[in-house]
Amino acid sequence: MLWLVSLSLGLSHCGQREPSLYEPNEARLRERISAAYEHFLKHQFEDFIEMRSEKMRRTMFESEEEKQKGLKEWKMFLDREKPTFELLSVEIKGNKATAKMRGSILREDGLRSTSTTYDLWVFEKGDWYLDTTDRTGPEYFPKD
Repeated sequence: MLWLVSLSLGLSHCGQREPSLYEPNEARLRERISAAYEHFLKHQFEDFIEMRSEKMRRTMFESEEEKQKGLKEWKMFLDREKPTFELLSVEIKGNKATAKMRGSILREDGLRSTSTTYDLWVFEKGDWYLDTTDRTGPEYFPKD
């Protein structure tokens, strides 16, 4: 009998779609931003790379050797500088968005250095993907 209840609950959702999975809205963008930084901070680099835009995934690393070197550098950066990230605001323009971030890193003298940067996100294939990170200004994407 329990399987019948589970089946009927599952079927009741079949015809519905989650709007946040298919429309470029702020709530979904904020979820994706949080997930991307969580993957990065937890050394889940493959998941982090999968959250990058299609263009970035194609161009991030020229070879497998370069990718392995990059992943090693990310790990060393995380271990040495213990970065923090905080989302301050988002601005959506159509299928593109800018996330204003506050980040900090641990300096050699034991103090933290804080800066404000901007990440560019693109809505493609039904979800938000991180395109460009650590920009110093809130400018949108260059014209293709």
